[in-house]
Amino acid sequence: MGRKVRFQRVDAWAELTEVEAAFEEGGPLQPWPGACRDASPEECEAPSDGGCCRRWGRSEFGFHSEGDIMSSSNRKTVSFGVPWEKAYGYVQAVRLNNTIYVSGQLSHTPQGELVAPAALGADGKPADFSTMEAQMKRTYENAEVLLAELGATMADVVEETLFVLDVPSAFAASSKVRPLVYKQAVPQVASNLIGVSALAFPEQLIEIAFRAEVQG
Repeated sequence: MGRKVRFQRVDAWAELTEVEAAFEEGGPLQPWPGACRDASPEECEAPSDGGCCRRWGRSEFGFHSEGDIMSSSNRKTVSFGVPWEKAYGYVQAVRLNNTIYVSGQLSHTPQGELVAPAALGADGKPADFSTMEAQMKRTYENAEVLLAELGATMADVVEETLFVLDVPSAFAASSKVRPLVYKQAVPQVASNLIGVSALAFPEQLIEIAFRAEVQG
C-alpha cells in the first residue's frame, strides 16, 4: 500500500502543484482512532488538536497520512507531498518485506523550503560550506520521519550514502551529527561519503540515502 504525507506547498510551487483537500487515491484526512475518532478534518489541521492526528513527532511539523493504495501485500510507500516528487516522479521511501529503501533526503521543511540554504556566489554555486552541519542535521530528521512511517527507527539503518559538495566540511560535520543521530560514538552502520559536483538545488550541500532492515 502507498501512503502519502500531505504538506502545505509554498506559493512558489503553485504552478507545479496545488494543495488538495483529498488526494485522488484516498478520502479526507483521518484522525487517530480511540478518543480522537470524532475529530474532524478541520480539527486535525488545527495546531491545538491535542495530538489526535498523525504528526511528524516534533510539534513544529504536522502531517497527515492518507490515501492507501494497494500495490502488493508486502510493499508500502510513503511520500511527503513536496513538489519535486511529482516533477521528478518518485516516492520518498519504499518498504518491501523487511527492507526499507529511503530516497536521497534533503534539508527542507514540510512546506518544501530549504533549511540552512548555502549562500550562492556570482557563479550560482555555493560561496561556502558553513551550513553543512545544519543541513546534515535536518536531513537526518527528515529521514527519521520516513522511517517511523514505515515502522523503523535510525537503529534499523544498515547503510547510508552521503552525497556532498564538499567532503572535508561534510567529514567534519558528520563527526558531530552522526553520533547524536545514531546514539553511538561509532555508529554501527555502513556509510559512504561521496563528493559530487552538483545536487538537485544550487543551495543544497548534502543529500543522504538510506537502507534499513526491520524485524517482522
